[in-house]
Formats: sequence, structure tokens, C-alpha cells
Amino acid sequence: MNSIPSTRSGGGVTPREVAARIYAAISCGDTATVNELIHPQATLSVPGANPVSGSYHGTAGLLEFTWAAAAIEVPAAAVYAALSDVRRMGEWSPECVGATLADPDAEPMVGTRFTGHNRIGRWRAWTTRCTVTVTDRRVSLSTCRRAAASPRGASTWFRAPDGTRTEVIQSWRDRRGPARRRLSALTSGVRDRASHNRQTMRLTLLRLKEALERV
Repeated sequence: MNSIPSTRSGGGVTPREVAARIYAAISCGDTATVNELIHPQATLSVPGANPVSGSYHGTAGLLEFTWAAAAIEVPAAAVYAALSDVRRMGEWSPECVGATLADPDAEPMVGTRFTGHNRIGRWRAWTTRCTVTVTDRRVSLSTCRRAAASPRGASTWFRAPDGTRTEVIQSWRDRRGPARRRLSALTSGVRDRASHNRQTMRLTLLRLKEALERV
């Protein structure tokens, strides 16, 4: 983290400790702790190319970001093979039931377009048009990012392998305006999208872990 301007922490704690508390609070949606540690007008800058990179403006900006993580006891190549085939997402996600590639024979790469199919309950179903923006097969860092073409938010898969273990993070950042959020709530029936996504991402990663470790 580049800087933590105007934080409200005290008691001689270090900036690293404050950052750790902030990340932990964001990951579980702990609004009270975020408000305690961050000034409402503060801007946090996180460098690099990873799920938390970018600028976050005030507590409202920070709480746009939602993520879940899991350690899977398989090599990164196995995780990449599963996640890069977006058509398989329905095997693990409780909300996304699958995807259709614009070119069914295309190998996943930057620029690959696909339509995600989503469902909650029996009657609520909708689609999202997405584009692969990052693919990386390197052993030290493998990233496959899928972002919505409209400002509905973005989902990111980030994998940092350690030997035969792969750390997987699924993240989502809400970039929609108030009107789109209201429309989304009517379409999906979900009013607190951040909390809902946090729960579904945790379940998705649990199912992915169980599936890959059985092989």
C-alpha cells in the first residue's frame, strides 16, 4: 500500500498493522472498523497489478471492493486450466450457471468475449457480457481477469502458486452508479450485492477446492 493518509488509528501501531486491519475489515464487510481506521475523505493507493491494485477514495470507495480467498492443494497449472475455461463456472458458482463464448473454438486470451449466464432461484435469470482482460500462465503469478463491459462491476481471479499449493482470490469491485444498482436489485432480487457476492464467492472457492483436490 503506497500511503494511508489521515487514518484514525492510534496507540503506536505501524502503517503495516493498520493496512492489515483494513484489508481484514474489507474482506468481511466490517463497515464499523473501516470507518474507525479511514478518514471519510482519505484516498488509498495500492500499486501493482493484482486484485487490490488501484485508488480507493474514502470509506465508501474501499467498501466497493469485495473478495474471498482459498488455498488449494494443487499446482497452479491445474487451477488455471479450470478457471480459464469460463464455461465451467457453473460447476462451482451458486449464481453463475455457465458461459457462452462468442467464438466456441477460441482459446481463452486477452480480448476473448463471452456471455455469462446467471440465475438466483427459479425465476430470476440474467446475462452479462464480459471480456477477458488478463491471462498469465507463469508459474510465479497466474492471472485471469474477466471484466464486465458495462460498469456493473468486475471479477478477477488471481493465483499465487507456492510449490503444489495455489492461493486463489476471487474479487469484485462495484463500479456502478445508483441507477444501475437499483436496476440490478430489481433484476436479481439482491439488495446488498457486496454481502451477497462475498458469500457466493466463498462458496464458489470452497466448491472449486473440493473439486480440484479430489482429482
